[in-house]
Amino acid sequence: RLSKPPPPSPEPLLQEWYAADMWQLLCCCVLMSRVSSWETKHRCISAFFAAYPTPSAFQAEVVQRGQVDALRGLVNSLGLFDDRLKSLLAITTAFLLPAAGEDAFAVDLKKREQGGHKIHGVGEFGWHSWLIFCRDMGATLKASDEALKSFCRWR
Repeated sequence: RLSKPPPPSPEPLLQEWYAADMWQLLCCCVLMSRVSSWETKHRCISAFFAAYPTPSAFQAEVVQRGQVDALRGLVNSLGLFDDRLKSLLAITTAFLLPAAGEDAFAVDLKKREQGGHKIHGVGEFGWHSWLIFCRDMGATLKASDEALKSFCRWR
């Protein structure tokens, strides 16, 4: 479950701030998806991790204690709250409770019934971010997102 982040880049990507923690990186991607304002993303993501620094903290507060309104207050300005909540729950569950017979955390785009590790809400952007920032594969990956392409060219 240890991340292998790449060296710091001149690119202003939020993913770099969370590359050392796979759970945080994937949550960051879900929270920043379809939001154009850097300030809004930064503010909401920072508040999210101040409240829930670990998957266990998120699980305890949001899932076990049902503190969904507190979460909503932190990230509501990102929009799409219900979708983001589903995705955050799926990432946290996959991270804390790996599938039977698996001891390593993994992500890809293939469904579990096809032998893959698809997590609800983690699409190509999140998967590519995970490969680049948690697996240091930026030098060889052919990303489709423009910001990720720029990082890969730098790498």
